[in-house]
Amino acid sequence: MQLRSILFTLPLFALAVGVALIPVASAQDARPKIVWPGLQKDGTVQLPNQWKLQPVGTHVEVGDLPTNIQLHPTGQFAAVLHCGMRDHEVHILDLNAKKRKIVCRVTMDQAFYGLTWSPDGKQLYASGGEFDVVHVWDFDKGFLFHHRELDVSGVPGVKRTVPSGIALDASGRDLFACALWADAVIRVPLDNPANKVIIPLAFKGDQKKEGPNAGGPPSPPDGRKENKKDPPKKKDPPKPADDEDNGSATAKDNSYPYTVLPEPGGKRLFVSLWAKEAVAVVDLENNKLATVWKTASHPTEMVLD
Repeated sequence: MQLRSILFTLPLFALAVGVALIPVASAQDARPKIVWPGLQKDGTVQLPNQWKLQPVGTHVEVGDLPTNIQLHPTGQFAAVLHCGMRDHEVHILDLNAKKRKIVCRVTMDQAFYGLTWSPDGKQLYASGGEFDVVHVWDFDKGFLFHHRELDVSGVPGVKRTVPSGIALDASGRDLFACALWADAVIRVPLDNPANKVIIPLAFKGDQKKEGPNAGGPPSPPDGRKENKKDPPKKKDPPKPADDEDNGSATAKDNSYPYTVLPEPGGKRLFVSLWAKEAVAVVDLENNKLATVWKTASHPTEMVLD
């Protein structure tokens, strides 16, 4: 009798356990599947905002935070500049469809956005960030070698220039570097780099444009409206020359020149002024700011037709 009771109880217990597990399993199945950002098995790229990208062609994995890509004059190679949390470096990609891969990589102490080839493709230049240099390598058959540096420091009033966008003229004789913190363009004759010329980009007179986005780089707009009833804010005390980042305060009323584009004829230079809603036009015959063209907020890249 006792054995029969035990045998009778076991199916009821198993049934109870089974009934209890069914809703738990269903709840787990109903939860949305977590898809982490990055490359997916189907070839798409999952973004953090849950959107997806499906690029044409194949993927080539490169380094951390690629910020600039420049195609070699022959079209066979591409240089990719990386300025992320890991090593700052340049990767050279062989674009041959049968062997598309990284063929060379070089690291540097620091880089920042600027990257350009010489017109003949025999040198590659990259901005050196807060070290106030432009890195230079010789290039041949996919490989970078013979590294050296061009000094782009020495702008009066600031201790650091922080070169941003860089470019060479059509002849390959002069290098132009945007001095991001110094509100200037530095012109470096490559046959005698010590004779560099500093071209200030400060606004004067009626050229001055004080728009809502003037000043230092702001955060993206968040939709909040300014409260007109708030009392005026007290002005912050002036910052010392050396700040907590071991650098220097930027130039007064800085326009933050972002990138530079020489005119093919060699008479003018165009500079996007990130914080001034404008493009500066530089007269290269006199090395002076000629005029300023107004644009939309925060101009960055430029191309010529």
